[in-house]
Amino acid sequence: DVRDLVQSGRNEHLCHYLSLKFKEDRDFALSGSTEHEFGLAHRLDVDTSGAIILGKSLKGFLHLRQSFKSRQVFKEYICLVHG
Repeated sequence: DVRDLVQSGRNEHLCHYLSLKFKEDRDFALSGSTEHEFGLAHRLDVDTSGAIILGKSLKGFLHLRQSFKSRQVFKEYICLVHG
């Protein structure tokens, strides 16, 4: 169960969470696919704990991967500062 994994305090990989959280979600077919990296299409700005992009279907996953590979994705950064 996802709650058990989160509450365990163990450092687990995101794929474990995705697999447990979405294993019965028909709209997220890749959540249990090791072949397609659990739908993890891209991690923006790894060095700064960036957003994670998931492909819920094979078509979406492949499209996202190809878009990043061919540099068709435009990224714009906004910095919000308070105080």
